[in-house]
Amino acid sequence: MEEDATMPLTLEERARHVSLKAAIDYLASVCDGACRRDGAGFSGVDVRLGHWLARLPLDAWPDAAFERAWRLAQKYARQLQEAGIDPASLPRPSAARGMHHLAFHPSGEGFMVLFPYNTALIVALRRAFPQARFRQDPVKHFFLPRDPNPGSALLRWACFYEFTLGPGVQAALERPDSKERTE
Repeated sequence: MEEDATMPLTLEERARHVSLKAAIDYLASVCDGACRRDGAGFSGVDVRLGHWLARLPLDAWPDAAFERAWRLAQKYARQLQEAGIDPASLPRPSAARGMHHLAFHPSGEGFMVLFPYNTALIVALRRAFPQARFRQDPVKHFFLPRDPNPGSALLRWACFYEFTLGPGVQAALERPDSKERTE
């Protein structure tokens, strides 16, 4: 079944990627946070995203995360093969799906903005949220605000730049405890 890149993944489509979630979970389970060069788990550049995806249930993964998770599985193919997981058998998600996405971690850990590298968006994001912690790599850019709930400022920013919103994002940003930023 071909995935429609304009519609969010259905539960049935997500179920195709249970083995991908298992691969990410495995890598996170053997990862020490890149404290040692032991060839186990994620390298430093991938630790935060890899562990975030491992803690996040598959049904809450942002659509944009599926392609990135697949790339992680290919990057760590040797480790996965040694654990009995065949990265070549993992179905590849549509790369075009959900390229600009705002996600919320159900644990309350925070928000994540995922998008392909784009200098203008990075500048706009850093200007709007100068206190945010940023991470980036050539495939996507993401950030976790220092403020656990940046409020409607983040919602307005995401809508202005036409980001899709993940499950629970709008409700979380509209909670009474969210902080309103003046712009």
